[in-house]
Amino acid sequence: HKQEVWALGSVTDPGEDTDSTTVEYSGKSYTVQKSKTEEFDPTHLEDHDDVASMNNLNAGPLLGLLKRRYFADAIYTNVANITISFNPYKWIDGLYDEPRADKYMV
Repeated sequence: HKQEVWALGSVTDPGEDTDSTTVEYSGKSYTVQKSKTEEFDPTHLEDHDDVASMNNLNAGPLLGLLKRRYFADAIYTNVANITISFNPYKWIDGLYDEPRADKYMV
C-alpha cells in the first residue's frame, strides 16, 4: 500500500473554531489536525537546483522537491554548500558529461 508522506492540498474548510481543518487532495476530502499542516509558498512548486532558494522551507516541500527531481533523473540537489544525492539504480545518459559535472563541483 503506497502512502504519501506529504501532499499539497487545498483548504476547503479552515475549521476556525476547531483544532482541525478540511483539505482536498486528488478529489478527496480529508480532515487534518492544524498542527500537521504548513503554510504554502509558490516556490514550493518550482524546480530548484538549490533548496536554499525556497521560501518558508519545511519537510513537506523539501520531500516534494526531491521526489520531483528524482523522477526527472535530477539526482543531485544542493542545500547551500551540501549536496543531496540519490542512487537511481540505473544509468542516466549525460549525467557525468563535463559541463553537467562542473555544475556540482565546489
